[in-house]
Parts: sequence; C-alpha cells; structure tokens
Amino acid sequence: LRGGDASKAVEGLQSVIDQQASDTSTIKIQRRAKAAKAEALAKIGKSDEGIELAKTLIADLDLADTETNAEIYNALAAAKAESGDKLGALLDYSHTHLMFSSNAPAHAEALSQLASLYSELGKPDKAAQMRAELQQRYPGLQ
Repeated sequence: LRGGDASKAVEGLQSVIDQQASDTSTIKIQRRAKAAKAEALAKIGKSDEGIELAKTLIADLDLADTETNAEIYNALAAAKAESGDKLGALLDYSHTHLMFSSNAPAHAEALSQLASLYSELGKPDKAAQMRAELQQRYPGLQ
C-alpha cells in the first residue's frame, strides 16, 4: 500500500485475511490487514466499501489493543478523505490523536493529516498547532 499499488495491496491483504486464524496474534494481524484493506479500497475508488469495512472493525474494537485501534481509525479517516469527506476524516484522525497517541506511527500520521485537513478547511491556527505538535513529539519526521 505504501508502495503506491493499492490494487496489488488489496489482493495481498485479502490473502492475509483469508488465512485460518485461531490464536490472538493472528487475529490481530488480520484486523490490521482489514484496516489497511479499507484504506487501499478507498485508493482504488471504492471509498464506500473501505468506509464500511473500517466501520465493521470499529463496531468490534478490542479496547485494550490501542495499536490496532489507532490504525483502524486512521484507515477510516483515509477512506473518508478519499471520498471527499474532509470533515469526517478530520474527526477520525482526531480520534487517533486524542485516544490512541501511544501508537507513535499512527499518531504521527494522524497529526500530519490533521495539519493538512485543517489547512484545507480554512483553520490555519489549528493546522499550525498540529504541525507544532508533530515536530515536538516526532522531530525526525518530515
């Protein structure tokens, strides 16, 4: 997905999702694969499908698994952004920012996206606040 081939990502992620799973670590990996698939679906023009997939994951959150939860909310936000729902994306990235900041990669992604979304929505002060927090907490990131 990060390599830019969302179609190929959907196929690869589906192969992970389709594996037989009985232990908790495999189930966690599959939930993360489903979150990534939701984002990939949005990138290939299937935003509604991606949003629905992410929403099914949210309906069944494991409250103790903040790492996966952050990825799920970021995937939902990315799918909403792809669909043009910038306010919805902002709210879901905010969820990651406020509730799951212990997952550094997902939190950094949320802050970066929040800065962009606030700029696009005409809120330069909030955008600057998100950029400042991103720089303060994750100084090595561009």
